Amino acid sequence: MSRRQVLTGMGGGIAAAAVLGPVSALLGPGRSGADPSKGRRVAVFGGGPGGMEAAHQLVKRGFTVTLYDENDHLGGMVRAWMNPRGSGVDAPFEMSAQHFVLPSYAILPGVLKDIPDGHGGTVFDHTALIPQNPSVRAASQGRYAPATVGYTQLMVPTPVTPTTLRGIPPERYPEVMLTALQQIGKYTPADAALLASKFASWIVAGPRRCKGQLDKMTLRRYFRTDRMSENAAELVWLIEHVLGSDAEGQGGSADALKTFYADPVLRMLDGREGYYWGLNTKASSALPFGITLDGPETEVWFDPWARHMHSLGRIEFKMKHRLTGFTMDRGRIVGATVRDPRGRSVPVAADHFLTAIPGLNMQKVFSRQMVSADRNLAKAWNVVPAYETGFQFFFRDLDLTAGPVHPAKGWYTFLGGVNAIWNRNLRHYGDGRAGGGLDIEIFSTSLFHTPGILFGKPMMQLTREQTIAELKEFLSRYAGMRKAFRGDNFVGWTPHTTLEWKGRWVINATRAGDALGNWSNKPRPQQHGAIPNLFLAGGSTQSSTFIDNQDGAMETARRAVNALVERAGVHESPCWLPDYSPPKITAAIRADDDRRYAAGQPGIFDVVAPAPRR
Repeated sequence: MSRRQVLTGMGGGIAAAAVLGPVSALLGPGRSGADPSKGRRVAVFGGGPGGMEAAHQLVKRGFTVTLYDENDHLGGMVRAWMNPRGSGVDAPFEMSAQHFVLPSYAILPGVLKDIPDGHGGTVFDHTALIPQNPSVRAASQGRYAPATVGYTQLMVPTPVTPTTLRGIPPERYPEVMLTALQQIGKYTPADAALLASKFASWIVAGPRRCKGQLDKMTLRRYFRTDRMSENAAELVWLIEHVLGSDAEGQGGSADALKTFYADPVLRMLDGREGYYWGLNTKASSALPFGITLDGPETEVWFDPWARHMHSLGRIEFKMKHRLTGFTMDRGRIVGATVRDPRGRSVPVAADHFLTAIPGLNMQKVFSRQMVSADRNLAKAWNVVPAYETGFQFFFRDLDLTAGPVHPAKGWYTFLGGVNAIWNRNLRHYGDGRAGGGLDIEIFSTSLFHTPGILFGKPMMQLTREQTIAELKEFLSRYAGMRKAFRGDNFVGWTPHTTLEWKGRWVINATRAGDALGNWSNKPRPQQHGAIPNLFLAGGSTQSSTFIDNQDGAMETARRAVNALVERAGVHESPCWLPDYSPPKITAAIRADDDRRYAAGQPGIFDVVAPAPRR
């Protein structure tokens, strides 16, 4: 069965697949403005944030680029689009997952500002804070956010601005953490003290402690959730398993999560270029819950991006072309092969080859000959997968914004009320019956290990019917949605584009997990190694955080392009990269923490149930 065949409840029939041509067919034929004899032909594999950023930077530097992607829509793991009325698809929209932009991203704001939206502005203008989205009419924004963690219905914290944060000295971090915990949830004094101690010590941990201790343990173990109530431990589980990319069977590294969440905020407090809180500063001066685009990512971000690159010339897009392998001769890549939409093997000729594909896909296309020539490629086998997939539910009406939901018993999910986020009238799409849409994200632990509340099994062990029944009960019981399923208000569902039913659930795309030992034991491949014309990008390669995310993918893409430009010997400026050095604001306390670590002592703030040394 194809993924389309699991679409149920939308008009009582099975939706027909919409046949969409390649992006290049919509944009017109690719144009070459560079002389191929000068060695400027580049084949880029992958149409997600990493591949698109690499292609954009190369085109701006005069290279001729052909971008290949295995999907029929651009965006990679971020792709999402609307299905117009009359398209033969009943669902109003489809997506891989609802993706939010973290305020601490340093590269992405400039990228979005560089892409015209086709309406006199840029894609940056389409960013919006969640849950308040100024682009969406107030009546559609939903009146509640289902943010439930453990036994606590999280309360909205007092707004904090960059200015107030910058004025707080590091020695007051435990006090600030304790106050924040008292505002966001109802925790016992013992739990609040332990959480505040751990958060403060985690944020200011020195590099020696990070690499020698935090890198080798999960966030749960560092925070000593064994000493917390079940309710308080759920908050740590939320950070590790939902807000990161939890490695299947492991969880999330305390070091990777620190470099991903805490360090960028501290760099922002340093006032570094690229680091500021909030993509759209006109919308709010407070630290937002999250940032998203006001429409499906493929349509408001990636398609305008492709059109912009095409206007610059020198690029062609080939959709539904999957990379299958490389050919080597005398230590160089002399060609590649892709599988086209008809299933034919098609050769690819270029001077340089750049992959921006997931780690599991790299393992399939890197041959023994390539690994023998470049041991850097062998590190692709160290990438531990993380899974993030789920479903879209459709309703005649839905009163919901966005938030994480994980009760003391049940799955970890993140819910996004699409009609509260996107500036779209959903009744203009699909079969016109759905006025509200809900994105349900489910993560690795719940997919494979955590039992559900009805059948006592993780999702991957359920049938289609059991899965939908489980989700209905979960949403009714823990997200306040029992009314949403009454009468004929619930009109259908479809899985994410990363999920298929083939007699069982099959996940067809993964992220790179923030596994234990990411720094010391299992480094991912670097962007360039011994093969002179092969370059790597994407979340499965080395970045400043070791967490697979949009900004990290763009960081790796720029590093790959810089290496390619240098290797090609052309006179082009390198891509700008943020300052990833340790934050200056905590330099003194980090140095003291390293001295304490060398002496076998816990961190200066780790005074309540100190974290284990190993």
